[in-house]
Amino acid sequence: MVTPAPAPQKHAAKYSAQYAEPLASALSNAFQPSAQRYSHTLVIPAYNESTAFIRQLMQQHFTRCSRLLVCLVINQPANKHASITRLNQRLFDFFKCDKQGFICTPVNNTHQLAMSTHRHIDFLCINSCQPGVNPKQGVGYARKLGCDVALSLMQRNIIQTGWLHCTDADATLPSTYFETPRIDENISALTYAIDHQFLPKAQGFYQKQTQQANKLYEASILYYRDGLAASGSPYAFNTIGSAIAANPKHYSQVRGFPKRAAGEDFYLLNKLAKLAPVFELTHTITLKPRASQRVPFGTGPAVKQLLNNVAFLDYNPKVFECLKIALACLPGLYERLDSIGNNNHKNSSNHKDSTALLPQGALHSATEHALKSIGIEQLLTHLSKQAKSPAQALRMSHEWFDGFKTLKFIHALSHGPYPKLGLEHLPYNADQRSIIQTPSSSL
Repeated sequence: MVTPAPAPQKHAAKYSAQYAEPLASALSNAFQPSAQRYSHTLVIPAYNESTAFIRQLMQQHFTRCSRLLVCLVINQPANKHASITRLNQRLFDFFKCDKQGFICTPVNNTHQLAMSTHRHIDFLCINSCQPGVNPKQGVGYARKLGCDVALSLMQRNIIQTGWLHCTDADATLPSTYFETPRIDENISALTYAIDHQFLPKAQGFYQKQTQQANKLYEASILYYRDGLAASGSPYAFNTIGSAIAANPKHYSQVRGFPKRAAGEDFYLLNKLAKLAPVFELTHTITLKPRASQRVPFGTGPAVKQLLNNVAFLDYNPKVFECLKIALACLPGLYERLDSIGNNNHKNSSNHKDSTALLPQGALHSATEHALKSIGIEQLLTHLSKQAKSPAQALRMSHEWFDGFKTLKFIHALSHGPYPKLGLEHLPYNADQRSIIQTPSSSL
């Protein structure tokens, strides 16, 4: 049963008026009230991409999707090389070729709506190549612009299903991609299972090496996610492939994608998880293994390092044990603050000995130092002044100890008592090991 996210008219209207990209409204208004209606939308940023992913989408059939609108944001950082501009222009011009079967309508002289004459998929091509995107905003701006357009079209009921679907150009979506289970409206976002895989016919030597490197990175991401989950963190989600479907209500509340050159998907989910849980579907999205420098960090650069024979290292399992100790303390913080002298939660700041908040044990010292390194005293000060009940203190603690703070906590341990380990020493579980098809030493 497909259950759309509720129409977030109040939140979306405020967001669109105050925080959406100005271009989004103009692009949305290009659709007349009598325009084609769409059952789903998909936002894809494209930077220095060939037309292969467009051809693939055109051939796909999605169940429970009568007609799909793809918001394709063709972008590049300002002042990039002309060869990239040419490739992006070729992608934009692809839809104008008569044999592709699209009727193209110019939008604001720069963009175009390509409507298919014999398929159930249309493309709103947003041209953000000239003069280009602020390099510091990069793909985050492109993703935000596409989602802002989709949200505006949802408000006008031109897009009739409420999830804001996003992915990357190297993703192959399953036919069931738009089939979502019955989900409570308080779910803030959906994520998907991921698999890096070339087609069998493309399995040359370089492809095998690249696929192996991607598999190692994929296993590492799942190892981190599973470590967080086992520790009790509410921020245990992966963002590979930027395969996210956001609830428009919560998307509006957090003011959309952060405009960052990389990591925008992580920071969006980090914000969304503070409003409501992030739910992972079992639908598997296949990603094309590749090394890339499109963003300053993430999958592409990590894979490139592995292909350049940079040693593969991952987190010592002790860091997750320390995280579990730290998180286990959060439910009792309110009472512990009182027990170490903070009887007046409104006015007292006598809580500088954070060690009193932790249980004694073999990992006590490492956990204490890591907590201090991420500024635990700031949380204690905030709780002593603002928390009025154990439940409120716990909510505020989890909002403070978010996905970013968690990463900093783990980095503090990795740069201290528990350095990263080589693959042969890592306790990857059977699922994570199964992802790795060949030994890393062959890289």
